[in-house]
Amino acid sequence: MARRTDIEANTATSVVATTSKGSLLIPTHTAALLANPTIAHPQLRHLLACPIRRGIVYSVTDVLILEHNLLQPESNARCMAHLDFKPTSFTTVSVASIPNTVLIAAGGSHSELHLSLHSFPAQATGEPSKPIWKHEVRPNSEDIINALVFVPTSVTDDSRGPKAELRLITCVNNRSVNFYDVSIQANIKTAERMRLCGQLATETISDGNF
Repeated sequence: MARRTDIEANTATSVVATTSKGSLLIPTHTAALLANPTIAHPQLRHLLACPIRRGIVYSVTDVLILEHNLLQPESNARCMAHLDFKPTSFTTVSVASIPNTVLIAAGGSHSELHLSLHSFPAQATGEPSKPIWKHEVRPNSEDIINALVFVPTSVTDDSRGPKAELRLITCVNNRSVNFYDVSIQANIKTAERMRLCGQLATETISDGNF
């Protein structure tokens, strides 16, 4: 059963100069709100994401991915995605090639994967977001996706497909790390949206002690 906890998300609008006894961070937050994120597994804590836009925070609540605006704490959270599984991992990234958009990825306890691209509204409305596109994979496996991360394809290698703009890396509890090329543009065929391009066993990058 998912655990619930109240969290306070903070954002700072300015910093102070660094001194030998000082800090780069101001001592108090400039905005705060209460959210109700959930954890689908006690060892998984990827509940919040703050990709790039000031004051915007994304969180997982049960099967929902919500967008919170800390600069307008009185506004309602916006539903970005209503999933048919409870996420065990979650991440977001700002897409440079398509301005004012955010790409969301969520993984589940049966290796489910959800990707969706959303545009930023001109102003906070609280209305659910209609994705520019979404892509979902449901392999019905017993393996849990522990963590997700997006990286530019240039960080890894040049084996990407000609339309790939990002690489999604997943860490799964079957001791594997999977690499997927992700094509961002809206006119991509579903079969070409996400392509497995590599896989590693964690034993090859560790001593096997978990």
